Amino acid sequence: MNKITLKNIAHTYFIKEVSILFLLSVLFLFFASTWTSPFYSYCLGDDSSFYSMVGRGILHGYVPYKNFFDLKGPYLFFIQSFGQFISRGKLGIFLFQIPFCFAAILHVWKIARLFLNYKKACIVMGFFLLVYTATLWGGNTAEEYSLPFSMICLYYTCLWILHKDIDKLSKYACTFGLSTGIMVFMKITLTAPIFAMILCILFLLIREKAYFQILSSIGSFLFGFFISLFPVVIYFSYHGAIEDLIYQEFIFGFLRGTDYGESFNLLWELKLSAFYVVFFFALFQKSLKAPFRILLFTMSVIGYIFLHLGTPFIYYFTSTLPVFVLGLSLFLQLNDPFVITLKLSFLIPLLAFFVFSGFYVGEALNRIGDCIDAKTNPYYQNYYEQSLELCSLIPEQERQSIYCLESSCTWFEINQVLPAYKYQINLPFFIALDPSIEWDLYYYFLNKPAKWLVTSPLEDLDIPDSIKDEVRYRYELITFNDFHELYTLRR
Repeated sequence: MNKITLKNIAHTYFIKEVSILFLLSVLFLFFASTWTSPFYSYCLGDDSSFYSMVGRGILHGYVPYKNFFDLKGPYLFFIQSFGQFISRGKLGIFLFQIPFCFAAILHVWKIARLFLNYKKACIVMGFFLLVYTATLWGGNTAEEYSLPFSMICLYYTCLWILHKDIDKLSKYACTFGLSTGIMVFMKITLTAPIFAMILCILFLLIREKAYFQILSSIGSFLFGFFISLFPVVIYFSYHGAIEDLIYQEFIFGFLRGTDYGESFNLLWELKLSAFYVVFFFALFQKSLKAPFRILLFTMSVIGYIFLHLGTPFIYYFTSTLPVFVLGLSLFLQLNDPFVITLKLSFLIPLLAFFVFSGFYVGEALNRIGDCIDAKTNPYYQNYYEQSLELCSLIPEQERQSIYCLESSCTWFEINQVLPAYKYQINLPFFIALDPSIEWDLYYYFLNKPAKWLVTSPLEDLDIPDSIKDEVRYRYELITFNDFHELYTLRR
């Protein structure tokens, strides 16, 4: 008969806890990820469809940046290809989302439990899911896939600050390097949380004059980074696409983040309000340990700067979650949320928190409304069926010669076909940032254009008239429906 020991009880409790968190992850994605969940049969998103289309293209020998023009990094597309390998369409992506979501939620819980009892940790988890409901968007974004890497590194950072276990620092540094490399080659601004953690740890080590640990940690970091770099270099060198990758993700991406951004506005700042909450908490909470104050300051300031690059799409602000989770955990450790005091160290962060939570409660409710709409609105089924009907007019043997001109890539995902040329969507701002793209399109139509062309209503497209004129000259309109026009090449 097995003895009942504290170790056995703890192991059983851990298994139950992990099982609950895994189930929570599956249920969260099933109801919140409208663009990938099988619960929403007909709902597909533009961005999500483009990413999964690129992933499917990789399995068919297509190469990102040569056959698909985009700013996102290769690891996002590698993830998509693994999902499409499991199962074509939405289901494969949904199944691949689950381990990422579970890893993020598990480490949110582990971070909270470093500082809090069970009930207070549940408060942290509740607010995390509230904000994540708003920032998940429709699911299948680079921000979503980067989140577990940030959370794992944050958990290791907290462990190191709490225990100062120098021996484990090299192992942690290797994880940091691997995570940083993956995020650099997914979307470089996503490295903000990890970059801030690295600066904080480096500062603390310098302050303690731990120079040997600094050098050994740098070595471990670089080892992890080069592990993540290796498959990228091998794959794109083999396909002769290194220059395309560097230009599109880094050079063109930098132009996107600095030359085509919106001006600062109140809505943008509200989306960033988690940084204000954490910054004011670290500033006024004198009883907070110095290493955690430095960490919160660093993460909030660097995150604030990085998230002012580009445009304030709601899903970008998934990157605020790591510092928010840590800040809220530390606040609840030092304060009773149900006992209001008149101290500035309590009132100012609390006021900022009310602004933050008020905004994100509204955003989460809007997102829940979007989920209901995705399930009940006949628009999505109508779009789905009309897309299938339009594609049925194209002979099956000619479906490798269809060009998508500023038409949603959901059409290609519904029909499981691939576009014939690399510029499919976002042409207005692509051309604004790089006018040579207009000439690329012009020469494409001049030389060997695809036999078929699918587009949103041509007259409504915000693209140069020269491209519209080329379409009218070289193509004949065959038919149209509520969403698309179908053209064929003139003989």
